[in-house]
Amino acid sequence: MREGWGTLAYYVLGVVQGAEFGTGIVEAKTDKKVPKLFCISGDVENGQLVKIVLKYIRDNPKAAHLNTPYLIIYAMRKAYPCLNK
Repeated sequence: MREGWGTLAYYVLGVVQGAEFGTGIVEAKTDKKVPKLFCISGDVENGQLVKIVLKYIRDNPKAAHLNTPYLIIYAMRKAYPCLNK
């Protein structure tokens, strides 16, 4: 793995897990179902999440100025949308 990728992978994972945790907290506090921001399958590795974020930034250069957590969330939403069932 390239130098710095480990740190980046943990940062991305932290944002992803934080978003998922936040949804759970809101549901617990309000007793209401809250739509998930994204739906990642359980078998995705951290390195793949980083690649998804980097691809999103390359494909959307006008969004590159946004704060990193926003970019991560937008990338995950695009790559792992929640399908209405």
